[in-house]
Amino acid sequence: MKPYDSFEQHQHYDQSGNDVYQDVHPQHNEKYSYPVGDKWEKRMPGPPGPSESYHGGGQPKPPQGGGGPPYMAPPLFTPKLTGGMLNAIDPGSMKGCLYQNTYVWLRNGRSFWFYPTYVGYNSVAGYRWRNSQQRWSYYGTDASEIQAFQCF
Repeated sequence: MKPYDSFEQHQHYDQSGNDVYQDVHPQHNEKYSYPVGDKWEKRMPGPPGPSESYHGGGQPKPPQGGGGPPYMAPPLFTPKLTGGMLNAIDPGSMKGCLYQNTYVWLRNGRSFWFYPTYVGYNSVAGYRWRNSQQRWSYYGTDASEIQAFQCF
């Protein structure tokens, strides 16, 4: 499975000149009514999935600032891949690195700073540091694509 990369999708949007998502939310300016207690409130729908107050699946709560990208750039150094790190990766083993700067080495030879915000059974997602643009971009991949990682 090819890793999801919001930057690459943005590149395709710029190259084609077409917005493939233009009709996904045709009513984006309308408000919807939702039950809140015994009243109905009009507001925009939130993202799919459980409510904000539910943090199931063994995922820790995001830091107080929220679950978005970190406010600062990752460390300036680049860790070295050592022989002891070349073992098979258990998909859930990255949970200990949630909301921490983590250096990732992929099986395709690429490596980068990553800030994981979700670790599932078969996949991980979070923010990847784009050094050339000096910014974080959303990124997700299959856990099987990760050769090694180290959190800091």
